[in-house]
Order: sequence, then structure tokens, then C-alpha cells
Amino acid sequence: MMSSTARLLLALLLPPALLSQPQSVSGGVLFEYKGNKSYVSVVGDFNGWSKDEHPLLRDPAGVFRRVVPVTPGVYQYKFYADGEYLLDERNPGTIQNYNNSSVNSVFTLQDDNTILFRGYEPTPQGVMNDSYPQSGGTLYLNLIWHQHQPLYLDPGTDQLQGPWVRTHATKDYYDMASVLERYPDVHYNVNLTSSMLFQLQRYYVERLKPFVDTKKNRVDAKKFLAAWEGKTDPWIDLALKPTKGFGEKEL
Repeated sequence: MMSSTARLLLALLLPPALLSQPQSVSGGVLFEYKGNKSYVSVVGDFNGWSKDEHPLLRDPAGVFRRVVPVTPGVYQYKFYADGEYLLDERNPGTIQNYNNSSVNSVFTLQDDNTILFRGYEPTPQGVMNDSYPQSGGTLYLNLIWHQHQPLYLDPGTDQLQGPWVRTHATKDYYDMASVLERYPDVHYNVNLTSSMLFQLQRYYVERLKPFVDTKKNRVDAKKFLAAWEGKTDPWIDLALKPTKGFGEKEL
């Protein structure tokens, strides 16, 4: 076993790159952890931060090791040791995680299988966030909403199969508009799909609107149900129908 004096001499004589890790080896990237732990694994971008995917094996000297197959790219990672997430002390490269809540170890595996102890190069703009330039003209933002392309119509019953059209066509668009109100210099367009517009027109405007009193904010439920029950949105039928009239179908 190597003495502490020998380790010190080796550290002084070897280049820093040979003492740093992880290291590129045959079959992938070698990770090592030295410490008095019972369970150690390596978690990172290469395994979905799974605590169980790549456990390290302890050798007779008490060093945990594991070769992980990794393709070229930039990877953030940590050691998971007895319930704690720990930085790799032998890796000089660190980086803020994706939501700036903590620091991770990082390395870049290049196409020639060499390793750089750094991640992405910093950009002049810094970290991307929800901010807009204060000058320089108008930013035109084009919003395209695709969720309403499906036709939720059952031709056999002439009824929509879910509240999707009503829910998304009202709440979501109001929410988007309220968010964009904070940016008066941002212009935007909303592309409403023809499928959604057809369903809104046929089942809400043409069939429900005649029974809505917009001044009193009321619906003549009795007349509406007599004319169109089972022919628009089943959730509207349930909302307008008194619960005492519920049968087995409604329940």
C-alpha cells in the first residue's frame, strides 16, 4: 500500500491533469470516489440523475470506481453517497445547475475522447431568463397554439367528448394575454386553428349562446337542456342540470 509520503511526492511530480478526474478510458469515462461511505453512485446528465443506474464498486483499498459509457458532450454530475449529493473534489470544473439553485461538477468529453474540465463557454448575455431589451425597437412574437387541432367530436352522438375545447379556448388564452400585458412593447399574434374555431362556433356559439343572458350572467338551463341536452358538451349538461335529477348515467 502506498504511504502518505509517496502519495505527496506523486502529487508533486505528476501533472495536474493526471490527478484530475473523471478520466477517459476504454469503454467510457472512469469515476472514482475516496471516502468512508457504504454506498456511492454517480448521477448526472448521462443517466437522468438516477441514483441506482451507476453504483460505484469498492475495491480492497476502499476506493469506489465505475466506468460509465458516455458519448461526446457536456455533462453535469455529482456523487450520491449515503443519501448526500456531493461534488467531485478531484474535478476542478464546476458550473451552476440549470435553475441556478446549486453547483454541479462538469466535464466535456470531446470527439477524440479527451476530457475538458469545463462546460459551456459563457456568453456575453449571461444566463438566459425572462427578460427583454429595453431599447432597440419592437420585438414581434408569434404565438402558435396547436393543442386545438384535434376534433373532439363524436359524429354518432353529435357531442364533444371532453371539455378540452371550452377549457383551453378560454382559460389558456386569457392567461397568455395577462402574461403579455406586462410587456406592452411586445406584439403578438395568436393562430387559432380552424378545427377549434369550428367546435367553438357549432357547439358553444350557435347552440349555447341563445340561452345566455350576458347582462345578468345567467343561463336559461331549462330551455337549453330541452333543446340541446346531449348535443354540446357533456360537462355543461352536468353543470346546468340539478343534481336531484341525476340518474345512473350522470353518476
